[in-house]
Amino acid sequence: MDGEGSTSKHEARPVETVDLSDGDDGTSETARNPWTAGVWARFPFLPFAGILATVLSAVACVVVLVWSNGANIKNWQVRPSVLLGIFTAVGKSVAGRVYDRKGAWLYHE
Repeated sequence: MDGEGSTSKHEARPVETVDLSDGDDGTSETARNPWTAGVWARFPFLPFAGILATVLSAVACVVVLVWSNGANIKNWQVRPSVLLGIFTAVGKSVAGRVYDRKGAWLYHE
């Protein structure tokens, strides 16, 4: 190729600029919330707490079933079925939030 009149295969394309500012003050989310290194800085505390609450609710249901097995429930202030209903409702609602798209472990907007 002589250089005169020849065109290169790899011509420069125009570069698009994108405005990443999302605030009224013109700062980007990265500028307002910078990435930090470390396990505890990036640990998903709320999803972990939700999973822990779900597991504890299941354990509470097992404890109620073991204690009420063969026991005289007339002496109980709250019936075992009511306790099971409460623990199940708490566990299901927390699990629903943890596994919901907005509360999912690895979901990032």
